[in-house]
Amino acid sequence: MTAPLAKFLRDIRINHGELLLHMAEKLGMGPSELSAIEIGYAAVPEDFYTLVCRKYDLSRKEKFVLWYTIYRHRVIPRIGDDVFRFSDTREDIERGMMESRE
Repeated sequence: MTAPLAKFLRDIRINHGELLLHMAEKLGMGPSELSAIEIGYAAVPEDFYTLVCRKYDLSRKEKFVLWYTIYRHRVIPRIGDDVFRFSDTREDIERGMMESRE
């Protein structure tokens, strides 16, 4: 299943007739870095939202969808200590999974 952030960015590329390589160049990163961000292997940079909005002149609705997909991409709920904790990094998620197996 495609991650919502990857789907949204792919839709932007299609609407602008671009490949992942072109989008990565516009955003000042390598294509492998952008791909890793899309699929969740790399953290979303702090300025990513602003970069995409500026480079692609997004509508108000598109800006909200982008913000929401980035938020969902970053905040992954886990259960621990009888409360929900939220984690921003893949390392925290993997550590939490290892702790739950012990």
